[in-house]
Amino acid sequence: MYKILNISAKKRGISLIVSYVLLIVIGIAVALIVYTYLKLYLPSQTPECPSDLALAIQDPTCAITAKKLTLTIINKGLFNVSVYFLRFGDVDRDVLQQLNRNREYFPYPLAPADNLATSPKEEDKVTLTFNLPSSPIAGKKKIEIQPAIVEKGVFYPCEKAVITQEVDCV
Repeated sequence: MYKILNISAKKRGISLIVSYVLLIVIGIAVALIVYTYLKLYLPSQTPECPSDLALAIQDPTCAITAKKLTLTIINKGLFNVSVYFLRFGDVDRDVLQQLNRNREYFPYPLAPADNLATSPKEEDKVTLTFNLPSSPIAGKKKIEIQPAIVEKGVFYPCEKAVITQEVDCV
């Protein structure tokens, strides 16, 4: 009888060690599964905008009575620009309202202007008209344009290429 009790005591010690080993193996397996899932579905790096990406605003006109903003955009950089964000608001505001929501693409990719010393050709610029937000007040307003790049269908704004210009709304 003593031998039977002694054997079962040894088996209990072995089964406790086996359970701890299994628990550690399961924990490591779950950690590996979570790691591979996150590595596959989270972006590894956000794309960077080229340093020579620059847009310019030309001839902005703001008509309060018609609630329209018209401006011409020229590409003064070295790369084509297809996507942009246009914001508009009071001069003293830091956060401006986006005017081109859901229309971030240019009608055609805006190519760099050939010679900036002369007047840009028609194909080197695009003239756009936007509806102003509800009942704007006359006075100085701020226009902000920010180019963006597209990668895999996602827009990445170029934070270092933001252009700001003031316009008188009458």
